[in-house]
Order: sequence, then C-alpha cells, then structure tokens
Amino acid sequence: MTMLLRIPTLEDSFALLNELRGLPDIPVSAARRQRLIRSSIILGWVAVEEALDYFIDSYSLATRVDFPTGSKLFQKLEFVAKVNRRTVSITELEAARRLRNDVTHARDATALTLALTEQNCQFVFETCLATVRAMCRDKVVCSVL
Repeated sequence: MTMLLRIPTLEDSFALLNELRGLPDIPVSAARRQRLIRSSIILGWVAVEEALDYFIDSYSLATRVDFPTGSKLFQKLEFVAKVNRRTVSITELEAARRLRNDVTHARDATALTLALTEQNCQFVFETCLATVRAMCRDKVVCSVL
C-alpha cells in the first residue's frame, strides 16, 4: 500500500517559491524577492535533512552494518536512496549546496549582497524535492494549501 507523505518544511519552501513567482518584477520588490529566495532555499535544505533523519529512523537504517558513519551528508543521502533502489544526483546536490552556502555562510560583505534569482530558487527546490523523493518509499506530495 502506498502512503502519501507530506513534509511541512518542504511545503513551506514551495509556498515561498510560489509567492516569489507572484511578485511583480519592479525595483521596490527586490528586497522582498531576495528574502523569499533565501528563505525558500534554506527551508528546502532543512526539509532534506529532516527527511533524511526521519527515513534513517523509520527504516532502522542506522543499525545496519553498512550504514555510513561520520557526518558526510551526501554519503547518507546516497545510502538511503540506494536502499530504496533509487539514486540522487550528487552533481545537482553540490550545485544546490553552493547556492545554500551563499545564503548561510556569507564570507564577506559582497556575499551578503549577492542577488540570487528565481531560477536559483527553483533549481534548489526541485533538487531538494527530488532528493526527498529518492529517499522515501512512499509517495511524497508537495502542495500549498
């Protein structure tokens, strides 16, 4: 039996992306646009990490001998997806992580003024959604209520 799984932080990321799409492309909305992009990117990654922890616990994967120890996020993501006979795109995850790092780990003042685009936000959201779906045995749905 297939269950439908909803992940609230992923839905929040999607809601922010949809709000971004509805903003007029005028100078006065530029600051709001950047806030929505940054928030959506961060929440997308929070959803991936939440889902990873949930799937590890619910599938009892942490007790398996072949479970990757240490703190390498991508190794854990690949492992959980592989258990479900799926794959994750490490190349896309690395690109999405670079965008997330631009938001969360600003190294200087110029990084704080970095203008991310709607396409950046869309890419990160789609990558995070695909990663969550690859880790899950059930169908992951993402909708804005």
